[in-house]
Amino acid sequence: MEVGRKAPHHFKDLRHDDERIIFLTVCTKNRQKVLCHSDSLYYMTQFWKESKGWVVGKFIILPDHVHFFAKPKGDGSIPLQGWMKWWKSQVARKLIPILGTELWQRDFWDTSINRTLYPSKWRYVEQNPVRHGYVTQPCDWELKGEINPL
Repeated sequence: MEVGRKAPHHFKDLRHDDERIIFLTVCTKNRQKVLCHSDSLYYMTQFWKESKGWVVGKFIILPDHVHFFAKPKGDGSIPLQGWMKWWKSQVARKLIPILGTELWQRDFWDTSINRTLYPSKWRYVEQNPVRHGYVTQPCDWELKGEINPL
């Protein structure tokens, strides 16, 4: 992990690399706590499954942000920023009528990790609901899962 980085990379060159996984964080606009319901889970996973350019691995949805791991499909020809814009807009189109508010912050955070760090990074991320006091054990948090093995 890079120390002192103040802006996300938004990696430009992501040709297929079996060793690289991108860890992403997306926050709600003004950090509104609006994501903890089954519609959020349903629409996010639906659009991640439909994605043509990226595959999503493990994910966790918290009230005001989402963490997930992804990697480009095939040759990595769909840029990360374009793909992020696509799925965020698809989810927002479905959830804004339900929530009655804007959904996402404009930007997102991305970090490249090596495949060998994926399990330990997931264990850390999975503890988020415990650290925030929502549950006492990670297994009690229901808004998480895995779309594809990375």
